[in-house]
Amino acid sequence: MNILKKQTLSYIFPAFALFLFPISSQALVDYTNPPSSSPNVSANNPSSSSSQVVQRRAPLNSSSRGQMFRLSTQFDSLSIKYDQVDESGSEFNSVKEKVDFLKVRGQFMTAYDVFLDVSYWMSPSEAIDPMDHRGEDSSLYHGNAKFLLGFNWLEFGPAQTSANIDLFAGMSIKASDSSAYGASRNDYHLGVLTSKRFYSFALGLGYEYRMTGNPNKIEELAIGDIQKFYATFAWHVSSEIQMILEGATYRIGNSDQSDRDFFLEESQSFASVTPSMNLRLSDSTRLRLGATFQTNKVDDSSEMLRARLWDIDGLYGNRLFAGLQFGI
Repeated sequence: MNILKKQTLSYIFPAFALFLFPISSQALVDYTNPPSSSPNVSANNPSSSSSQVVQRRAPLNSSSRGQMFRLSTQFDSLSIKYDQVDESGSEFNSVKEKVDFLKVRGQFMTAYDVFLDVSYWMSPSEAIDPMDHRGEDSSLYHGNAKFLLGFNWLEFGPAQTSANIDLFAGMSIKASDSSAYGASRNDYHLGVLTSKRFYSFALGLGYEYRMTGNPNKIEELAIGDIQKFYATFAWHVSSEIQMILEGATYRIGNSDQSDRDFFLEESQSFASVTPSMNLRLSDSTRLRLGATFQTNKVDDSSEMLRARLWDIDGLYGNRLFAGLQFGI
C-alpha cells in the first residue's frame, strides 16, 4: 500500500519540486465585501442575463478581483498540558507550558483564478519533549514550509450572492534535523472548498485530506493520514470590521509501521472552534485578532507531541493569535 501511494504521488506532485525553498491551512478564500454590480448594465441585453448561469469565469484583471498578492505575519501563543515521563516510563505530574510561534504566509492570485498559497512557521520557545529530554539551545527553531496550488473551478451568480468551488493540492516540506518542532517527513495535501455569499455574510465548507510520509527521526511518532472537515461563517459588520467563526474536526489515522519505536496504534479525533476579527487599518492593511479553543481533545496529548503537528490549530491546546495582513 505504501509503495502504491509513493508511486501515485510521484505522478501527481512532480511540479511542486520547483517550489522547494524555505518560506496552509487551506485555499485562498476572500471573505471581504465584493464590489457592487455596475448600474449601467442594460436590462435589454440578453448576454447580461445569461451571464448568471453556471460557467467558468473569464480572465479577471486586478481591479475586478481585488488584491492579487497578500503577505501575512502572525504571532501565536499556545497553552499546552502534558504528562512528563522519564526513560524508565515513570510518570511525573502534568506539566503546563506556553509555546510561541511566528508565522509568515504569502498568497498569490493570478488573473486566471489560479492561486498559490505559501506558508512557513518557526518557534522561539524552548524545545518540549515528553520524555524529559531537551533539545539543544537555539534562539529559533524552524518549522515546516507548506505550498498549496489551486484554482477556482466554478462560480455561480453575481458578486453579491456568488457561490464558488475551489480545488487545491500541495505539500508540506520536512524540517531540518536540528529542529525541535518541525516534522521530519513530507506530507501531501488534497482538498476542496466551497463558499457562498449572502451580501454581508459568507459561508464556507471544506474538506482536506493529508497524506503523511514516513518520519526520518526515530524518536518521532509515525501516524496515518489526516482528514479535516471545516465550516466557516463570516460577517462583514462594516467597512472596517469583519467577524469570522470557523469550526473544524480532525481525524488522525493509525500507523501501520509497527516496526518503529513510536507509532500511533489507534486513530485519534478532536475538534476546535476559532473566532477571529479583522480590522481594516487602511486600504491595504488589516489587523487580525483571534483565538482557538479545543472542543474535543485527543486521548493522549503527550503521545501526540511526538507527531509534531504544530501546524494543526487546536491539537495541543488553546491558542491566542494576532497578525497583520498587507495586500497589493
